[in-house]
Amino acid sequence: MSKSYSTSTAKGHNKIMRGYPSIKDDGTLVITPSNDKAYRMNINGEIIGVTNAAQTLIDKYNLNRDELVNDRKAAYLARESKFHNSPRGMVEFSRQELAVSLHHIRLLSNNSLALNVDNQSYFNNLLYSNTVTALEVFLSDYLVSKIESNNDYLESFVNNYGKWKDKVYPNKSNLEGINDIRCKAVKEVRTNILFHNLSKVKFLYESIFTLRFRLDGFPDFTQLDTAIYIRHDIVHRNGRDHTGNYCFITADDISELVSQVSDFASAVQYFVAEHEWKLNQ
Repeated sequence: MSKSYSTSTAKGHNKIMRGYPSIKDDGTLVITPSNDKAYRMNINGEIIGVTNAAQTLIDKYNLNRDELVNDRKAAYLARESKFHNSPRGMVEFSRQELAVSLHHIRLLSNNSLALNVDNQSYFNNLLYSNTVTALEVFLSDYLVSKIESNNDYLESFVNNYGKWKDKVYPNKSNLEGINDIRCKAVKEVRTNILFHNLSKVKFLYESIFTLRFRLDGFPDFTQLDTAIYIRHDIVHRNGRDHTGNYCFITADDISELVSQVSDFASAVQYFVAEHEWKLNQ
């Protein structure tokens, strides 16, 4: 929640009350950092009272009228955009997006129990497939965030990416050339690298995040490989394996895969963080 919002209120109210917004002599109402615990703001820019007293005051002074809500939402989006475009923001956003996706997949999987057997099977196949897709997007976005925020990683990508053997990383003083190859690298990652091939992902990550030494310990993905094969059958064979047998995915299968994906993503972040820590020693 933003630390302050203001709006005109009735004149003459200048009493400052703990847990309430303060009202200045000119009638301006301000929610200050010291008392904003009684209030929350949702992503639509609306203030919500945590306590009945706080909600009463919000209603009394009409703090959710359109012009104020629009101003708050615009300010919120501006802050979010600035954060997400920062190096830390890009990294955190990729992990948060994965967490949100996995959360919704769990919820939908639990709700699928109310469907009949045929519909439940079809629905579970979709959720299972989407879980693998969410992991692919995370691995792609996480790599992009590192390439965009760190020139050493960008140079390592250029020097180690097999399809770019003919490309040379620009001189460090050539900022225009570096920015140009950064855009090309980001496009290459997002359009031409298949992140469901975890063996190639392992090689790519180990190549990029080993600027001074070879780092072993990329997370094991044996179980995820099995899930990826199943996802392939769901997507490309309409849920049947190469022998013609149908895949039967249960809610427990989805729950287990969601946990595996979440653990693997955390392990990947640890793998990179460990490398960065060693570089700074």
